[in-house]
Amino acid sequence: MLSPLQRERLFDTLTKTRGWENAVVEYTAVQITELMRKKVSLNTIEAAMAADALSRLKSKPSKVYIDSPDSVPSKFEKRIRKFFSHKMELVCENKADANYPVVSAASIIAKVLRDRQIESLHEKIGDFGSGYTHDPKTVEFLKKNFDRPEVKEFLRHEWSTIRKNHAPAGQSKLGEF
Repeated sequence: MLSPLQRERLFDTLTKTRGWENAVVEYTAVQITELMRKKVSLNTIEAAMAADALSRLKSKPSKVYIDSPDSVPSKFEKRIRKFFSHKMELVCENKADANYPVVSAASIIAKVLRDRQIESLHEKIGDFGSGYTHDPKTVEFLKKNFDRPEVKEFLRHEWSTIRKNHAPAGQSKLGEF
């Protein structure tokens, strides 16, 4: 709901506020691709990342609020608990970033870090837009640049947009059956 400039202005305050701890976990596109090829869902990957972030906290809070990507938030809580055994209350909700200021703060931090990574990638490989599947500029960039090794390194190869538009030669696309 905030512009990139508004998020950037809040970032330092949020990451340096005394008494408020945060932990950031990042997976590379290569790591995500490897996991997805092993049939690990994105929601399970995200739960593992949430559990990893919780385990990195120096203090173990008694209650944590989490924005659930699962349409049934209790499923996401179960996924997290597979990777994290510390006893704490997990409040998993859809749209938690709109309901809890602490989740809004985490969302701002995550978006600023992503924006910075996207900017860095633009400098390395060219302007591909936002990187989201719905962005026509991203899709067009991939059509023209998919075979560049420096581009492939940063792609989630199991992303449906990649599989649909860049299936290896000779491989039928699902829609062709």
